Amino acid sequence: MHRVIRGSLFVAFIGVINLGSNIIAIPASADVATDWNNAALDAIRADRTVPPVASRSLAIAHAAIYDAVNGIARTHEPYLVPSAVPTSASRVAAASAAAHQALLSLFPSHTSIFDGLHAAILAGIPNGPQKANGIAWG
Repeated sequence: MHRVIRGSLFVAFIGVINLGSNIIAIPASADVATDWNNAALDAIRADRTVPPVASRSLAIAHAAIYDAVNGIARTHEPYLVPSAVPTSASRVAAASAAAHQALLSLFPSHTSIFDGLHAAILAGIPNGPQKANGIAWG
């Protein structure tokens, strides 16, 4: 009897959590990492990259983005590169520059697409030392 009651309470609890999470869910919005992820996926599809190489390529791109942003934020351990940039540098510029460089080396036939995306992202960042430092760091 107790087992049935505990099981029912657990199911009810999970139902309430799921109901609550649906009510307060915030829709995801695109950001620089998502934009570069989509560009990488497009290149992977266009080149018909085999899954192991595709996974590796995405991992490299996202590790580059992570280290670029974390090098400025300094909130976590770096994956590969320790920080050497002012904390005022633009995280968006750094993330875009890092992804741009990583994907250019992985998919050189998509240079014009990657250059266009990088330019579009950088166009949305005001010119100044923050942007310049972010680009240099990335």
